[in-house]
Amino acid sequence: MSAKSTPKTRRLASSIVKFLQESQKNGTLEAEDGESMEVAIGIISESFGLDTNPTEPADLVQIFDVYEKTREKKLV
Repeated sequence: MSAKSTPKTRRLASSIVKFLQESQKNGTLEAEDGESMEVAIGIISESFGLDTNPTEPADLVQIFDVYEKTREKKLV
């Protein structure tokens, strides 16, 4: 685990792992990319010292939707 890993960065990493796992399950990613995603998930989890069952990570898609809406309002 990185010495600079904080609870905030671990939550972010956990959210990324959740996003990758959901992308595998819902068909966003091709089945042939499954092994690569498992490797990525393993590396992220190990690097940030994550549990195998993360506790309520943020939903990155929802966060990105909010960002996009905020950005659109600023552009208008």
